[in-house]
Amino acid sequence: MTIVPQPGTPCSTGAESIDCAVDDAIAAVAAGDGARAASIVRGAGMSEQSDRLADVIFRAGVVAVDEGRGDTYAPAVATMFTDGGAPLAVATDSFRIAGTLAATNGLTPDQARAGSAAIAQTYAAYAV
Repeated sequence: MTIVPQPGTPCSTGAESIDCAVDDAIAAVAAGDGARAASIVRGAGMSEQSDRLADVIFRAGVVAVDEGRGDTYAPAVATMFTDGGAPLAVATDSFRIAGTLAATNGLTPDQARAGSAAIAQTYAAYAV
């Protein structure tokens, strides 16, 4: 099942969005709640959608670090991918797309460290 985004739809975060599932997953990952993010990913049919998942990991990383929660971001990303049902190839493609977003938009050193940790912990989670 794929959720079709509707312009101006109010999300559970209270914001209006064209893609509430992405915005809700961003909020969950940024808060360090990988289990909730995984549930959102499964429910919205995003487990095979690298572009949407890349948006989640890039934007959530910026928010998490800016709000002082960079240490909970990486394990939340790993949980979102593995428990959300994303194949390793989709996670890899999502990191590639997110890397392009990072190169385009720039990152602080702390954001780069959090992103690197997320990649490492995600691959480690798939290896288990």
